[in-house]
Amino acid sequence: MSTTKYTDLFNEVLPELPGVGEALATNAIRNAIIEFCQGSWAWRYFMDPLPILAGLSACELDPPPGAEVAQVLVAKVDGVPLTATNEKDLTAAMPRWQTETGRPMYFLTDDPAQIILAPVPDTKIMGGLVVTVALQPTRGSTGFPTWIWSRYFDGLAAGAKARLMAMPGKPWTNLQQALLYRAQFQSAMASAKVESQKSLSRGPLRTTSYH
Repeated sequence: MSTTKYTDLFNEVLPELPGVGEALATNAIRNAIIEFCQGSWAWRYFMDPLPILAGLSACELDPPPGAEVAQVLVAKVDGVPLTATNEKDLTAAMPRWQTETGRPMYFLTDDPAQIILAPVPDTKIMGGLVVTVALQPTRGSTGFPTWIWSRYFDGLAAGAKARLMAMPGKPWTNLQQALLYRAQFQSAMASAKVESQKSLSRGPLRTTSYH
């Protein structure tokens, strides 16, 4: 999969921001893209099937290099969808969910790095857990998938410029323009979220890793 470096976006972001250093610009671009992916679920990833082990409720998620899980979108055990829930609601429905065993019906993702099944699986199923996630770049990444830049070009550039222009007391500070660019970024993110939800109803997409 083709990748784009954050520094490749300088020509689209910096002309309106004289004096911004490269490190600051790179950080703003990266943070804008992380926020966009987190809020839009645009970068969807269909993980390889994971084993389900009897007596073990937590399953570690393994995103591709340079990415981390923003949200678990769909989880299935042996082809049967699980219900996403939280600890409070699950405890109300199943007070002993942490020790009760059976066929998993629910999942929790308080920690994006893992998925917790409830009740605790009582049967080993190799490749029985299939998970679709939304990814976002890590804070230490140097780039992101090119297709995201190509598809959401204007919104991503606007998000980075909004972050920089909102910084107080800088030669490039422009609060009024920052608000306009921020609105453009949020609109693009909302539209991408709608697209993502529609795509989920048609089935998950798989993308490859990047560095």
